[in-house]
Formats: sequence, structure tokens, C-alpha cells
Amino acid sequence: MSKRKGIPPSRRSPSRRRSAAADRVVRLISYQITSEPLEDIPPNVLPPEVEEQAERLYHLTTSEPAKAIPELESWLERYPDVAKLSNFLCAAYQATGDNANAQRIARENYRRHPDYLFAKLNYAELCIRQGKLDEIPIIFNNKYDLSMLYPGRTVFHITEFVGFMGVVASYFLAKGDWDQARRYHKMLREVAPDHPTTRDLTRRLEGTLITKALGRALKALQKDITRGK
Repeated sequence: MSKRKGIPPSRRSPSRRRSAAADRVVRLISYQITSEPLEDIPPNVLPPEVEEQAERLYHLTTSEPAKAIPELESWLERYPDVAKLSNFLCAAYQATGDNANAQRIARENYRRHPDYLFAKLNYAELCIRQGKLDEIPIIFNNKYDLSMLYPGRTVFHITEFVGFMGVVASYFLAKGDWDQARRYHKMLREVAPDHPTTRDLTRRLEGTLITKALGRALKALQKDITRGK
């Protein structure tokens, strides 16, 4: 039986006014999240001989990424249009610290498969790290909710949800939009509180909060010094 969690539509508080643009950003249409495997759709679909190896390749990517790289490269030589294989390879390169090749694969996978969620996420992460924040609205078509980005779907895998929420929260944090980043972080904590993505985002948000507090304290101190003069 699938383990699914519904995401309720957001409720607008009468005590807080938000702009129409902000409402569009945070509006959530109800969908379900599952930890069970989902039926793949193109370009996720693997050829039968690769499908038999998919679970093994996934675990090899996470447990022994250096060993996974040559095997994944071999499969991609035979099946260059399979987006999932490129996603595995990108993750393996990242895990081994080979950022140059991870970035190369991320760009190529997004170029080939711009509608594939993990191609979007990997490329968006790259753009955020490089400070190319203007690329993010293009990548996600200004749609920062999964059911808006993929209106034909009502169920998403937990990895899709966590990856998407983490990247979008990182985008808003990089933009300095603290309120939006916290909203996505809150949803992550509700669904996947112990996930590494959630913990990492928590640390970054706490770091930003401390930095803001120190900045306010410094300004207050400077004002006191100025008054004292």
C-alpha cells in the first residue's frame, strides 16, 4: 500500500495582506506524496535491460559513486536519451566531488530534457550556486508548486517533493526573500523533517537569521556610538 500524504490548499490569513504575485508563488493545489515507486513516463522510462538494473544502479550511485560512474557512462553511450541515467550520473559526479563533470551533465540533461523534473532541479541548483538567479523563473516557468508545474499529475514521489521544495527554498533564500524561503522550509519540515535537504536548509536559514540579528545589533551599536559623540 502506498504511503501518501495530502498537501492541503493554502489558507490566506485575514490578518496578513500579501501581494497577488506572492499568492501565485505560494498557492498549493492539493496533491499526494508517496514513498512507493511511481510508474515512469518519458523521458524517465528505461529500456527493459536497463530497468532490470535500475535499483542496483541507484544504490551504487549513492553507496559507491566512483564505481557507478564508468558503468553509467557505458549505459549512456547506448541510451543517450534516457534522462534518468543522466540524473544518476550527475549525482555520482557530485558525490565524488567532480563538480566540472556534474555541471556538464546537468546542463546537457536540461538541454535534452527541459521538462524532466530532476533535469530542472540539477540545472537550477547549478544556476543558484553561480548566482544566475534570473534563470530560475525560466526553468520553472514561474510556477513554484509541483501541481502547477505538472498539472496532469496528482501524485509525486517523496524525492520529487523534497528536491523541488529544497531548490525553490534555496532560490528565495538567495534572492533575500526570507518569508518565501521559510514557507517552503515549513512544508519540508512537515513532510520530511529528517531528510538531509531539510536539515541543510534549516542550518542555512538559522545562519541567515543569526546574520540578520547581528546586523541589526551592529547598526544599533553604531547609532549609540554616533549619539555618544
